[in-house]
This record gives sequence, structure tokens and C-alpha cells, in this order.
Amino acid sequence: MVKPSDDDVINFPEKVNGWDLSTGKVSKVMKDIEETASGHRDGGELVTRLVREGATCEFLSTAGGGWRKGKLKLKMEFEFIPDEPESPLDDLR
Repeated sequence: MVKPSDDDVINFPEKVNGWDLSTGKVSKVMKDIEETASGHRDGGELVTRLVREGATCEFLSTAGGGWRKGKLKLKMEFEFIPDEPESPLDDLR
């Protein structure tokens, strides 16, 4: 498993759930997916597909190794932000 960096490149050789996703840097592809999901009635289906099944793609890493075929899955994670910021002094009290 490889965690793509923003400058790596992804190419989708076929449509994903009827969507023609762009080829480009990871940062641009993520922006396109976000815009598609928020701007279309059925864009949530695209996100669901990417989270559950992934999509066939070609991956080019800035670290080298040439184009590699595989599957891209969207990973979601939670982030908790407390109402009251933590202080480094809390441990001393």
C-alpha cells in the first residue's frame, strides 16, 4: 500500500461510476472529486464507490519507478477538535 503525495500523478483509464475523472497530480484529482461530489446530485455515489471498492488507475510516484497499475481507494478519517484547547501545563496540574 502506498500513500500518494500531492505531487504524485494518477490516471484513470476508464470512467468511475459514469464519471470521467481527470488525469493529474493527486492534489488536483482530489479537488476534482470533491467538486464532483458536492456539485452533483449523484456525486455521493462516486465517493461511496471510491471508499468501498476503489477505482482502477495508473499511478506515477515522484519517488520513481514508472507507471504502476492498481486501484485507488479514498480513505476518510475523523479529526477531533476540542472546544477548549489543551495546554502543555495540564499534565502538571
